[in-house]
Amino acid sequence: MMNSADCPTCKVIRTYLILAIPVLAVLFLEPAEPIFGAYSLLKIAPWTVAIGLPALIAWKYYHEIYKKKR
Repeated sequence: MMNSADCPTCKVIRTYLILAIPVLAVLFLEPAEPIFGAYSLLKIAPWTVAIGLPALIAWKYYHEIYKKKR
């Protein structure tokens, strides 16, 4: 790379590509065996939100409130 300091736009683009390329590869390769065959997205999504949201709130509380008090 020419510039060692990355701009915020470059970071967003890089993150998007890192996440999008595997998804596109799976879509275009069309694997014979389903990757999540035994699991339904309708069961995975609510559990992800149910676990992720409280974890995110706890993490934000720790870094923005609890850590500053110490």
